Amino acid sequence: MNKALGAYTAYMSVDSVEHFFDDCPNQSTNLDDAKKVLEKFMLAVPLTRIAVRRANLDDEEFLAVLVLTFWFADCLQMSDEIVRVGERYRQEVLRGLQVHYKEDLKLDDFAARIGELFILVFNFDRTSEIDEQFEIYRLLGVFADDTFVYRLTNRP
Repeated sequence: MNKALGAYTAYMSVDSVEHFFDDCPNQSTNLDDAKKVLEKFMLAVPLTRIAVRRANLDDEEFLAVLVLTFWFADCLQMSDEIVRVGERYRQEVLRGLQVHYKEDLKLDDFAARIGELFILVFNFDRTSEIDEQFEIYRLLGVFADDTFVYRLTNRP
């Protein structure tokens, strides 16, 4: 499967990259380079799927990765209070994982497994890459400075 959600109600695949920019209003756009950027991004999707499959998460680990993904937003500009809440949730999740490994799975050495989970979290947290990608598209002429989507990625 080489499809990924491109929006809440749409999906795309590496196969659709060739036509993704077909309705680009700016004819002076460097479409070949824009397609290369998008294709590189889309080729990472199957690699992430392989990593998830290889990790073979149990229910507790899946929920932990889900929570950590949403509360690991250190690169975003947030209020100090939100940062503190996120840190508290992360610590709580990690304590829960330690209990799960020690008591449920009877593991003594689980540091490598937690590291593997964090690699998945960082694979899922690609928000900074999306902003960079939109900036590249703007520089290539796909988006103008006043485009709604571009302005969303550059809000203070």
